[in-house]
Amino acid sequence: MLHVTYCIYVNTIRCSSRIGDNNTHNMDSSKILQLGLPPLKTLEKMFDDCIKSFQEKGFL
Repeated sequence: MLHVTYCIYVNTIRCSSRIGDNNTHNMDSSKILQLGLPPLKTLEKMFDDCIKSFQEKGFL
């Protein structure tokens, strides 16, 4: 996902070879929403915000 949007930055597309690093993860935000907190950002939006912040701070 990052490579397609931000192809100007070098990133690895290979996962780690350590055991357990390839386990899938998921998150259910229904409890957060029931508590009245705003919906979470999409993964794309989080990456966009992160890259923008790094660019503004001169890290990229």
